[in-house]
Amino acid sequence: MPRDSDFAFVYWELNEVSVRAAREQLALLDVKTQLVLRVRCSGHAHPAGVGAKTIEIPVDDWIGERYVPLGPAGSEHFCSIGLRTLDSEQGLFVPLARTSRVHSPPRRSSSF
Repeated sequence: MPRDSDFAFVYWELNEVSVRAAREQLALLDVKTQLVLRVRCSGHAHPAGVGAKTIEIPVDDWIGERYVPLGPAGSEHFCSIGLRTLDSEQGLFVPLARTSRVHSPPRRSSSF
């Protein structure tokens, strides 16, 4: 949910079944994993044509909330929470939950 042009509020709640299923998908690789919140900006709506960008924020809890930074004002975003491999060159990511796409609001010009 966009808070303003720069940040969005994200809430997640995972259960043991979903986390276990994701770990089982990665078990054959025998790698360590980290729970991360992935914020993806498509850059589609930005008039300057800024490209897509992804940031990952490590999280420790299955239930949580936080404000996350967004890309350029007016661009399209979505967040995913999942497990990312730490010891793998591929940096595999297994999503557990994902938001729908949202657009960050345009910047408001202030007039005095």
